[in-house]
Amino acid sequence: MGKVKSKKQVQTEPTQIIVNQSFTLSEPYLYISTGLLTILYFAYAQIADGFYQQDEAAHFINMREFWYEPQRILGNWSKTGYKLVYALPSLLGIGFVTFFNALLGALTCLGTYRLAQSLRSEIPLLAFALMATQPLWVNLVFRNYSEILTAFLLVWGAWAHYRNRYILAALAMSYVSFVRQEFYPFVGLYFIYLAYHKKWLASLLLGLFPLFQHTWGMILTGDPLYLLHQITGMSAQIAEAYPRQGFEHYFLMSLTIFGGTALTFFIAYLVLSVQQRRIWAWEIAFLVLGYFLLQSLFNAQDLKIGPATGGNLRYMIVIAPLLSVLALQTIEQFSSLKTKIPLLIALTVWVLIVNLFMTYQTNLVTLRPDMGRDWRPLYGVVLASMVIFLPILQRQKIWTIIAILFFMTAVTLRPIKRSDEDKACETFARWYENYEKEKGQKQIFWHHTMFYYFLGRTSFDFARQPLPITEKNLADAPEGSLIVWDSHYSHRPELRKESLPHVYFLSKPDEYKLIHNQEVKNEEGEWVFLVLVFEKLKK
Repeated sequence: MGKVKSKKQVQTEPTQIIVNQSFTLSEPYLYISTGLLTILYFAYAQIADGFYQQDEAAHFINMREFWYEPQRILGNWSKTGYKLVYALPSLLGIGFVTFFNALLGALTCLGTYRLAQSLRSEIPLLAFALMATQPLWVNLVFRNYSEILTAFLLVWGAWAHYRNRYILAALAMSYVSFVRQEFYPFVGLYFIYLAYHKKWLASLLLGLFPLFQHTWGMILTGDPLYLLHQITGMSAQIAEAYPRQGFEHYFLMSLTIFGGTALTFFIAYLVLSVQQRRIWAWEIAFLVLGYFLLQSLFNAQDLKIGPATGGNLRYMIVIAPLLSVLALQTIEQFSSLKTKIPLLIALTVWVLIVNLFMTYQTNLVTLRPDMGRDWRPLYGVVLASMVIFLPILQRQKIWTIIAILFFMTAVTLRPIKRSDEDKACETFARWYENYEKEKGQKQIFWHHTMFYYFLGRTSFDFARQPLPITEKNLADAPEGSLIVWDSHYSHRPELRKESLPHVYFLSKPDEYKLIHNQEVKNEEGEWVFLVLVFEKLKK
């Protein structure tokens, strides 16, 4: 005769079953959800038709250049591993690449779910939702940035690690460094970890893709230290090219990056780790905090260590799925706390910090106190802090959190529209097409990537490849050549000492004739972007 269950057991077991059934999707529904998320991301891309940065257009052009000259994708800016993945999709056009990005982003959210499962979470659906709705992620997920692929590789690599599939994890981390070189320190540490646990093959495979990149570069350049020189050379080149926003920059911008709900739960996770003197999933926590602090260090204004990155917010979305998984622990561990007072005090302080320092308008680069306050991020922080302490059933709490996530997405998300500069570049592209029909192709000198993008061409699609605007290049330019000078990229002496200002051409009317100009002016009537087209005359 079986053991009779107590009254307490009878009452508690059904609740546990409901939680599992509600927040662990069956395989078909999980894949359907991933497909629907792909469609939502792609649909949003049609609305947000602007550019977060013009690099996304430049990366698309570079993908297609691979088919003309493969070595064009070799280098730090090009992100060789990223371009190898995207070279083939790029042949089907920007629409397909956008869809491919959206799919990769949705699969990253699926990876977040799987990682939570592998860590024995009972609420992996919440991890999926925390990841899928992060504000910067939603605005960038369908764009041409290597951070999307990096986030995908990191979360699936972490999943492989916790599933004891160390060879797969090592290959993922090796490819991460092939895409983004700031991960080399973490790859080195993972090598020590694997070697310590005698995972010899996996530890050796960490060097596979860096070795491939080094060998390729060495064959092309003849430099036996190609990879080292390429990393240090690029770091030195941009050391002072962009402003360092300060060590505190990413701390202040973290709400803009991760959103109030996910970030508040992550802050609570850190507090719980200190309170319980135990770091859950410490490898993930180490990677998240280590990467965050490394990028903050690059932005320190006094130390000036490493490359100046300009405080680019998109660099942080690579750790977004890992942060989402860690944030889960706040909800899963809260009910088992002996005392909740330390967490209550910590979150009260957190709300005050947000209120005082993080509720300003932003241009998606820095906070802009001069533009006034923006209280919307505070709503998510307050709601997330409150829901943690609500005396309701666990399943009710989780559905409340999911509702907050979608509410905050609707409240805070703003599609990025095309800037006046982008519109001016598109207008110029149409002007040039008409010019080319009338007078044929001329030798062109320019710098702006958006000209290529809106023309739908690479440099190899011209009869004569466009060249940079330098005195040396212009000295041999044939009569009738076009010099397309723009105020954004043409004169950047901090990056290219040989670049020329527009007055160089205006001061030589006997050599250069102004045939077209476009101006973008602000409300005060001052120009903020300028395109000047000069035709080279006979000497």
